[in-house]
Amino acid sequence: LWKPASVQPRQLAPLPARGELPVDKAQAEKAINALLKHAEKQHGQRAKSDLLEAANADGADEKVFLVVGLKQAPKREAHKPVRIAVPHPVMNPKESPVTLFVKDPQRTYKDLLEELKIGFVSRVVGLDKLRTKHKTFEAKRELLREADLFLVDDRVMVEVGKSIGKMWRDAKKQPIPVAIQRKDLKAELERAIASTYMNVTTGTSLSIKLGTTALHSADELLANLDAVLPYIATRIPNTPASFKNIQSLHLKTSTSVSLPIYTASL
Repeated sequence: LWKPASVQPRQLAPLPARGELPVDKAQAEKAINALLKHAEKQHGQRAKSDLLEAANADGADEKVFLVVGLKQAPKREAHKPVRIAVPHPVMNPKESPVTLFVKDPQRTYKDLLEELKIGFVSRVVGLDKLRTKHKTFEAKRELLREADLFLVDDRVMVEVGKSIGKMWRDAKKQPIPVAIQRKDLKAELERAIASTYMNVTTGTSLSIKLGTTALHSADELLANLDAVLPYIATRIPNTPASFKNIQSLHLKTSTSVSLPIYTASL
């Protein structure tokens, strides 16, 4: 059956092998080691000025990002984050809260998670509760602060998006769609939590979380980087599906400067 181009599914370009990409692995490894040393030094300095933090190992934790500079910006924003499977999960749901938006009735899905012994979802919020209890700006902001990752039942993704507005997008916490009706729901949710995501706007810069300095070793961060690079080469929506559209790549933490690992030749 013929379909007009506007409704045909986008054909994804094949992912290139890591060895085909012009990103020097030694340079990337050097940058990651430098970021880990920086995070350790920052933690040491903070610990000296704050005795409470000295007893808190989490004070050394900083997020590590790959910052991508594009030659040609996406033609339009992608409302659905691009999921990228990585060998080492970028977060620990036991330490970083996860909220799941679901179709009503909310109690049905709370009971389902309990029945399946899924304990890594911190909170379940039904659509009706989202529209009523979290209607005001302040209530939405408080909800946004409660979790590091938000998942959404793909059947109500549009409705949830309308209810939460652009606040989640601006915070780069857009809810990740999951198939709640999957037979193996636990595996579906685990895959979503274990992955990292690429949020695409209409700008020429985007960032992808590779992990954290407390949760990951240098080798693990490097392995996650190797998994992400093929996706930025061909899977950034609404842009040319080629690494030739990449102007620069940098690595950075939440508090560090950006360290270059690739710059396109003139």
